[in-house]
Amino acid sequence: MKYIKSGLLMVVALLPLSLKAQSDSSTYNESVIIRGKFNPVITRSEKINVAPAISDSASAMDYHFTYQPEPARLSSFFAPSRFKPVRVVGEPRTRLYHNYIRIGFGNYWSPLFDFYYNSTTSRNLNYGVRLNHRSSWGKIGDENKPEEYFGPAYNSLTEFNAFGKYIIKEKMQLYGDLTFQNDYNLYYGFCDTTLLNYGKQRENIETAEYKAPYNYVAGNVGIKNVIPSARIGYEANLHLSDLIGAYGMNEFNLDLDGMGSYRFQLSRDKELLAAMRLSLDVYAQNASDSLHALGHVSESNPAWQPDSLFTDFASRLIFRLNPFAEITLAGIRIHAGARIAFDHYADRDATETYVYPDVTISRNFMNNALGIVLGASGNAEAISRNNIRLTNPYTLPYSHVNSYRYYDFFGNIRYTISKRLELDVHASYNIYDNRLSFRLSDDYLLGNVFAPKYESGNLLTVGGDFSFVNDEMIAIGVGGNYYYRTSADTDTLPILYSYPFDIHLNTSINYHDKFLFHLQFMLIGKSDANYEYDMANQEFIITEELPLRYGLNLEFEYRHNKALSAFLKVDNLLFQRYYYWQNYPSQRALFTIGATYTIPTK
Repeated sequence: MKYIKSGLLMVVALLPLSLKAQSDSSTYNESVIIRGKFNPVITRSEKINVAPAISDSASAMDYHFTYQPEPARLSSFFAPSRFKPVRVVGEPRTRLYHNYIRIGFGNYWSPLFDFYYNSTTSRNLNYGVRLNHRSSWGKIGDENKPEEYFGPAYNSLTEFNAFGKYIIKEKMQLYGDLTFQNDYNLYYGFCDTTLLNYGKQRENIETAEYKAPYNYVAGNVGIKNVIPSARIGYEANLHLSDLIGAYGMNEFNLDLDGMGSYRFQLSRDKELLAAMRLSLDVYAQNASDSLHALGHVSESNPAWQPDSLFTDFASRLIFRLNPFAEITLAGIRIHAGARIAFDHYADRDATETYVYPDVTISRNFMNNALGIVLGASGNAEAISRNNIRLTNPYTLPYSHVNSYRYYDFFGNIRYTISKRLELDVHASYNIYDNRLSFRLSDDYLLGNVFAPKYESGNLLTVGGDFSFVNDEMIAIGVGGNYYYRTSADTDTLPILYSYPFDIHLNTSINYHDKFLFHLQFMLIGKSDANYEYDMANQEFIITEELPLRYGLNLEFEYRHNKALSAFLKVDNLLFQRYYYWQNYPSQRALFTIGATYTIPTK
């Protein structure tokens, strides 16, 4: 009876709560507050063997629970023991190789020597020297065929270079270099038949009478900031050079170049780089004409007779301003600026001003697999006598100089197809004035001395390269370009030495750094070499054309060890007698065999 009474009292006490809960017939709400770690688990339940019954007197109720877990940190009384320091055993220091000697010899009496020395690893100091010599002392053609025999075609190039740089407190870099170059060539572009037409024989002409040697000395010193993220950046460079050639030719050049920049912090992750670059080029030139052995003629001396020396002196100055800014917005890198050039000729007593764009926009997509670059640029660049002789060494010693001016609009698309494949496509449209070209001078009877020819026009270039790399063992690259030129000269002069296309193939194989193989193939289209004016039809006609050029170069190297290797190099493996310039045939295949040795250091 005692338990029955207690049960009745509990039912009576809970009855109001039950009535209040049933007063809201639409939902069933209950809040459960859990303290501690919550681990929801579905427990096993017994099956209810009661058939379900549908009652229309009550509708389904929404069932909502609100959980408010309040995590509490438990204190741990466990303290891990400390590890004892472990001594790391480094790899043994390997021998350093900071020198390089390469010696070889080939047919046509062609020696090769190359020596290189560089300082060992250092954070602040780096210096080195290099000495290189290559030459050929052979002849071209068969002496029994006067129309094909061009006699000695000697050429030699010896170059010495010393360089160094020093970093002060990891902020400032001082650098400099010194270069000496001896370049020796012959005006060999005439055969025995040409000499016989003027009653001359090759035995009566010494090679010293038609040589073309040049000595070039240049020095460069500079200073720059080496901190990439520095707010203030600076760079200054001074270049001095002197070109001394035969026949009284000399050219002195002073080039002063500098840049200052400042980084503006626009936001937390954006900054603007503003910079100004200044450059000053000064040239002083003089030359005399004394190429009498090559049949120099003039109005006063129409026959093959020595003429009085002709002396030429000129000076010029080009000053350029290049303000620009760089910023990255939404992944697009923008370089925007302009180039302002002041070109002054002392002999003309006039200064010409030119303004060109300097804009480049680039963006990477697909995790840098795809890159696109668009831009527009332009400049005024001096064409010095040093530029002329490097392009064509068989020119007049008193060649007229000028300035090359251009607008260039370009685009480039690079697509990394996979880890091994990459495609690069480019196109450009160039509007140019005073592009350097050449034409045989009418003042020399043998037809072997060139004079600069400056052309104006437009150039459209479309090309691409496709490369394959297999774990640095095999590398294959194939590509080409198509060129379409139009002349802007008022008299529509033909464009010379401009081929319409070129195709190239490069293959490299590296087998365990033991056997190295390199193959290069090129194909270059025909180009016009000379012209004359047809008075009857009043138009220019092409009189000389350079044939299609194709070449195959091969190089093989066997590395006995890190210090010693042997090599074989073959140029023009297809034995083609091609022409770079009119009346100047090349040698056929040139074989060079040699060895490379490196002196190991401690």
